[in-house]
Amino acid sequence: MNKLNILNTLITLFLLFLIVTFSTSLTKAQVIESPISPYQVIVHDWEIGFFVGIGANYNSGNYAADCPECIFDDVSKLGYTIGIKTDYQLSKSIFVGASMGYEDLSVQGAFRRIESVSLERVDGTKISVPIEFRHTSDFQIGTITLMPNITYRIDRFLDFRLGLYTDFAFKNKFIHNKELLTKSVILPDGEKVSVEISQQKS
Repeated sequence: MNKLNILNTLITLFLLFLIVTFSTSLTKAQVIESPISPYQVIVHDWEIGFFVGIGANYNSGNYAADCPECIFDDVSKLGYTIGIKTDYQLSKSIFVGASMGYEDLSVQGAFRRIESVSLERVDGTKISVPIEFRHTSDFQIGTITLMPNITYRIDRFLDFRLGLYTDFAFKNKFIHNKELLTKSVILPDGEKVSVEISQQKS
């Protein structure tokens, strides 16, 4: 075998090696559906669910009652939210829908104060003595919430939701109670008397 034939043989083998190598690297494996992870089929359908939430309500303002200097400046209460939601699938990751629910935004507050109260003695005379009271407030607020939204599903357990939030207040009531804490008091002349609030019948 002469040198030319050897060279041609080497070139041919090298070209065959390149063809086999590149054809193997460019070959794509056919996707075969697995019974464990079946092929995902997007079904454009509605999703319906419900939600429940519990959280603390805080107020940064003041509530004033119909009494001198009765200002409740530290009010809070445990609130809750309950409602239903629905979504319609537009694509694999995009949903549109809305949610509607009831939200309890009620808050409560209290403070104690010593007040000068005029007491009436058995003989008909009146005297002013310091009496301690506890003032409590119960601000009841209930709203119906509505939020149309668009959702981007990042993962199975993670969504990014953007919507317009609107609420309609249908319950709004402020209750102020005053509780007597002092049960007895010593008068300036040394007499100890019991203190109670008179029950006036209407």
